[in-house]
Amino acid sequence: MIDDVHGNLYAPRWYPNEFQRAMVRDYLGRRGKPVNQVSIAEALCSLNRLLIDQDGRRTVATMDAAGIGTRLVMILDFGVELGEAEASVEQINSEVLEICARSSGRLVGFCGVDPRRPNACALVRQALRDWGGKGLKLHPTGDWSLLDERCLAVVSVAADHGAPVLSHLGKTVDILSDRSASPSDFVELARRFPSCQFVAGHCGFGLWPFFVEYADSVPSNLWFDVGGWQELYGGNAVAQATAIAQLCEVFPGRVAFGTDAPFYGFNMPLIEGRWRALVERAVGGRYVEWDRSDCKLRTRIGATYHP
Repeated sequence: MIDDVHGNLYAPRWYPNEFQRAMVRDYLGRRGKPVNQVSIAEALCSLNRLLIDQDGRRTVATMDAAGIGTRLVMILDFGVELGEAEASVEQINSEVLEICARSSGRLVGFCGVDPRRPNACALVRQALRDWGGKGLKLHPTGDWSLLDERCLAVVSVAADHGAPVLSHLGKTVDILSDRSASPSDFVELARRFPSCQFVAGHCGFGLWPFFVEYADSVPSNLWFDVGGWQELYGGNAVAQATAIAQLCEVFPGRVAFGTDAPFYGFNMPLIEGRWRALVERAVGGRYVEWDRSDCKLRTRIGATYHP
């Protein structure tokens, strides 16, 4: 079994309508299919059948079939940027974290909030203290950056609770801006909180060479995941494995398996199993796993854990 450090749960009431349509446009574009009102409506119906999981059971069943032990589940808050979802941000966090809490350790919830919300710090504090949250997910979009004072305040709450922080980096759907989701800002954020563990979500997708080029400036509390890389390099498995192996050579034991499921993989065990096998070969026997004892990522080589 391998741990997935970057996954999600999906139900339409947790995501703004504009995000759902953007997700579909992205899906159609990646497959070279026409994007119009009819194709968007049809694809949204099809994707909803594949993606929806309102209690975690479908996700865990897929994990079992694909050989995935634990999945870290990220909560996304796009309400300030795109208009609120049907559920409030408080409901989204409490509902998803409760699902994770009922999963017998298979799903581990990371709370999520836009730092621009007036109650952002209070929400993170409550999610980590009362709702079972084990980490914080950031998705820098709009008029805030990872080094914004509002973001620093939210990260400070997570750091005070000893909770790791995972941030989306790199490209995103067309309706959201990626100008603030830069590897350089994330490196600086990790340097400002040396006692907190940080994970570079998607390793920045195509921006991953930044970390290799500036490896000397990357602090030891910064880790990486390759969730969402399933279609990087046009799905070329050799190119994907070569890039992952290069990352592992520069950052041994700090590159983690991720899926960004169900947005990649679509809750299909065969797809997730193939991705797992490719990443396992590329990392060369060093596995990053979730250590329940202190809610941190650890490297396992054989049967031995390493900080």
